[in-house]
Amino acid sequence: MTRRAEVSFKTKPPLALRMIERAVEDGVAPGVLLADSAYGSLSLSPPITS
Repeated sequence: MTRRAEVSFKTKPPLALRMIERAVEDGVAPGVLLADSAYGSLSLSPPITS
């Protein structure tokens, strides 16, 4: 059973940024990135650039 103190919460933008970073680290070839729109006033920081 997972204890509540062991669970961390992240919003979509930081999760998406980390997934992209991991793909780049793993040598995945650059390509098109498709994503749903961010909600609220959140934005990716730093912005994703090619």
